[in-house]
Amino acid sequence: MLSNRFIVAGGLFSSQFATGSLSFAISLYLLDATQSALLFSMAVGASFVPSVVISLLSGVWVDKWNKKRVVCLCDFCTGLIALAFVLTVNYADNLNTLLFYIVCVASVQALLTLAFNSALPELFPADALPSANGLVQSVSAVTRIVAPISGALLYANISLNLIFIISGAIYFVSAVAQLNLRFTEKESEESTINKDYISAQREAFDYVKQHPSIRFFLVFEILLNGLYLPLVLVAMPFIIYQVLGVSPLQLSLVEASMAVGTIIGALIASKKAVQKTAIRYFCLLLIPQALLILVWLFPFPQQANAMLITSFFAATFVVLACLNTVQNIPVLSQFQRTVPQHMLGRLFGLFFALLNLAVPAGIWLVGTLLTAENWHQVIVFSAALMVLLGIFGNRNKGFHAFVNDASPATKEYATTPEH
Repeated sequence: MLSNRFIVAGGLFSSQFATGSLSFAISLYLLDATQSALLFSMAVGASFVPSVVISLLSGVWVDKWNKKRVVCLCDFCTGLIALAFVLTVNYADNLNTLLFYIVCVASVQALLTLAFNSALPELFPADALPSANGLVQSVSAVTRIVAPISGALLYANISLNLIFIISGAIYFVSAVAQLNLRFTEKESEESTINKDYISAQREAFDYVKQHPSIRFFLVFEILLNGLYLPLVLVAMPFIIYQVLGVSPLQLSLVEASMAVGTIIGALIASKKAVQKTAIRYFCLLLIPQALLILVWLFPFPQQANAMLITSFFAATFVVLACLNTVQNIPVLSQFQRTVPQHMLGRLFGLFFALLNLAVPAGIWLVGTLLTAENWHQVIVFSAALMVLLGIFGNRNKGFHAFVNDASPATKEYATTPEH
């Protein structure tokens, strides 16, 4: 019988590969059909709104429902949507229908992500959670590289209709494979099952209110990603491609180096000897990342060799992604261990909803401020904010409660609030 680790890796890769390849092919189709960046940018951003709404609203149901069924049904429904869309909709006559498809798939995939992260403690023992989270991040890093390349190759050689059909088939295969996932038997939390929707949501907010360590995790991770991801997704390509003038291929090599760093970081973070140290220095690990971002200011001469610039930034991003992964995996695993399992869906839903608001806001802000003349100031200011966030976070009482494993997973939260 296949192990959970193998099924999780295969199912996650299949689902993300199908979504990424088809979404990229749709984006290229919209660019070719309209010769405009407007619909292209709308296609890129169309997934954020449903992700926020679904993450925030569906946590209660994820906590109540059988997570194995949710995971399998999400992939099955996504495959059904893909096949039904291509068989019934003439998108060539109305390109907006493609945006509608992206929104529908993003909604289902947001529910899948929420259920998947909430289910990991039921798929792996507590001491294996860092390794499991490392596996998830490694698979995601690989698909971020492979899916766009595959989408571009498929789009160049076959019709978009056929890409829809192939993606739908992959979703079905993923759904069937994940039927073999083996969940540990957990005693049902009757208080959650019997609560109405509003009461169950209020229970989650009360839990966050009563536990400073959980509040710290949620707020710090949102601020961290709201700073870090816009720099990686917007500032880095702008500097390398627009300012320093490397080719699109060389830019893709730099972006691929982030996946390499993520995989290395996941391997390091899965070691038990690293986990407690990484949690203890969770906030301070922001400082070396900020220093690496300041390295982007290196004054290359105007006639600098493009491959030298590419190699320089690729090496920087391997280390940066490695540090970021080592920073995040242990605390994410501790969050999954310490939060009562009957509440993980709601708290992850709150986390993903706020994250999907913070990151686009950060991307918009960085994109608005960046110009060829002032990008140095944007980088310096962002790095300074990261250093301050690390220093103040390290002094936060909620952080020390989190380090000391103060959130009581085995106690009734309502009677043991933290102070």
